[in-house]
Amino acid sequence: MRKIISCFLVVLVLLTASQCRKSPDYIGAPDNVDTPVSITPSPITANLQGNIVDENGNPAAGVEVKAGSQTIITGANGFFRFNQAALDKKHTLVTAQKAGYFKGIRHFAATAGTNYVKIKLLKKELAGTLSNTSGGEVSLPNGSKVFIPATATKIATTNADYSGNIRVYAKYIDPSADDIRFTIPGSFSGIDKNGKNAVLTSCGMMAVELESEQGEKLQLKSGFPARLTMTIPSAAQSTAPASISLWYVDEQNGLWREEGTAQKQGNQYIGEVKHFSFWNCDFSTGGILLSMKLVNANNQPLINTAVRLTRPGAVWLSSQTGYTDSLGLVSGMVPANEAMDMEVLDPCGAVLFSQTISAMTQDTDLGTITVNNVSQSIVTVTGRLLNCNSLPVTSGYVTITFDNNVRTVAVDVNGRYSTTFAMCANSGSVATVFAIDNGTGGSAQHSTTVPVNLTSPVSNLADIMVCDDTPFEYINYNIDGVDYYWNPQNSFQIFGVNFPGSVALQADNQPGVRQFVLNINGASTGTFDATFGSTDAFPSGGSIFFLPGFSATMTSFTTMWPDYFEGSFSGQYTHSSTGTTVHTINGTFKVQHIF
Repeated sequence: MRKIISCFLVVLVLLTASQCRKSPDYIGAPDNVDTPVSITPSPITANLQGNIVDENGNPAAGVEVKAGSQTIITGANGFFRFNQAALDKKHTLVTAQKAGYFKGIRHFAATAGTNYVKIKLLKKELAGTLSNTSGGEVSLPNGSKVFIPATATKIATTNADYSGNIRVYAKYIDPSADDIRFTIPGSFSGIDKNGKNAVLTSCGMMAVELESEQGEKLQLKSGFPARLTMTIPSAAQSTAPASISLWYVDEQNGLWREEGTAQKQGNQYIGEVKHFSFWNCDFSTGGILLSMKLVNANNQPLINTAVRLTRPGAVWLSSQTGYTDSLGLVSGMVPANEAMDMEVLDPCGAVLFSQTISAMTQDTDLGTITVNNVSQSIVTVTGRLLNCNSLPVTSGYVTITFDNNVRTVAVDVNGRYSTTFAMCANSGSVATVFAIDNGTGGSAQHSTTVPVNLTSPVSNLADIMVCDDTPFEYINYNIDGVDYYWNPQNSFQIFGVNFPGSVALQADNQPGVRQFVLNINGASTGTFDATFGSTDAFPSGGSIFFLPGFSATMTSFTTMWPDYFEGSFSGQYTHSSTGTTVHTINGTFKVQHIF
């Protein structure tokens, strides 16, 4: 890894390849700021997938991931995927939220293949509690501080003045940290105060959220600016400028926007802010859009592979990383008029390949770059899927899991699949493969989870039989003699969540569209009152009125993944679409706890 000399230069906001529980949408819609800079849409329809990890780098389950109008919740492996999502060639936004963490925000330039992003969530830590009446200051472990003036806060949702104690949640984000490529809010791309594209160089950033004692989101009132003190990374302290611009994340598009300045005092920057969000101390340079395609020596695209660019000779040599898509394509903003060093990385950050890129004055596509003479980290995985009749699966895919990463690849008409990616050089070669046959007419099948050893340069896996139609999970019910079935073969997702004193079981037929929700008013085995909502039974909407005795019996109860909720439910109800007609429902369920 290059030695860090001075302020953190982010030179690449590269897109990547390949991304419901209730959670706060509000970190801080800004007050008293200029109208957001107009961004010309450049829409593209493509797939998006990725991995969400927690503060320890482990897969994060139960994370609400949003891209455009679509929403999905990660499972136990922290993986998500959107098919045919509405993305943007320059400004695609993905967000990830889970209780106890700051919102993960990623901005990237989408490509035509299956795009990929990886987001590391930041733990939401209580820095201190202040009285709104007197205000005060809280400090972080590295010396950074947040000062709130007296009587300065309001309830964010109502704009009503707040009185009471303020919970200050704050997290310093070190731009020189090895994991900054996963934790950076948005990207290192922004819009400056003149409305121009900017590539940012960070000298420190911070996430701040305010809450009432009841958990309500708070914001600053107009005319009551707060003060942030941000510690400058040690390698940048001698050359950091005396004055630097402040930038915040625009959560509508994931770009940083310039607002205000901070002054250097000793090894810290101090500046005032009018609202709370993610804040960043940066200087900037003009940017151009750089694109390229990476392939191996056999001309096979490198998928979901990290690419890092830095400015050689710059005083601050840390850098930002992006990922290729399923076609090997990657694109993003880089500084104009400057040469750059490009490095291809394995998932653990080891350099596999490097090349110098000449300075450019306008948006540039470098074409195809062949990654030669690499270590044994590059592997091509290939094989074939067979159905129950030992014939090739013509519509299906495999999921390959390794090193807390997930790769998916579709089969061709002959049942064959092939994908090339980088593995960590010293992490071993053990992976698992899971296969799906989409089938026709609801006849989807799946394989068992198959352990495999991957070897470079090519791993030819044995044929995998995809011949198990047993649903992992299901919610099946009958309404007035009509059967309804929900399972992984015919639904977008099924999941269960244990709330205090209750359980919610849900089945969706597409991202963001709830088809069935069963709410059980109990959190143990036994029989409890229950309610349900079913838009598949009542596509016209309307209201359900439950008659006395509607209940659910929980025969198996759990508080965490990977165990299951099991049981049955039954009762009678009326519906506004059918007047006073009494309807009868009975059903059974086996649903896995999502967390």
